[in-house]
Amino acid sequence: KDIRRLPVVERGELVGIITDTDIISISAEMGEIIETLMEMNREPPFMDEMREEFQQGICEGCGSFSESLRFVSGRLLCESCREELEEEEEEG
Repeated sequence: KDIRRLPVVERGELVGIITDTDIISISAEMGEIIETLMEMNREPPFMDEMREEFQQGICEGCGSFSESLRFVSGRLLCESCREELEEEEEEG
């Protein structure tokens, strides 16, 4: 309940002492690190626009050229690959 310090032991030897203040400061830093990582992994705003538009290029599913690529599940897919993906999702 009123523990304010903890021993840090390595290979059976005391190597330091950690305080409740140390733990609280690390917890705050970890929250900032996690927030930064989440921000870095968030999709850029233009991805929403890409989802709605058709594009031409190479399909990331089958590797063929298509004039109707759409952004689905993080990949640009042709109509055929999108249909296959939908069928797999319905079956699964």
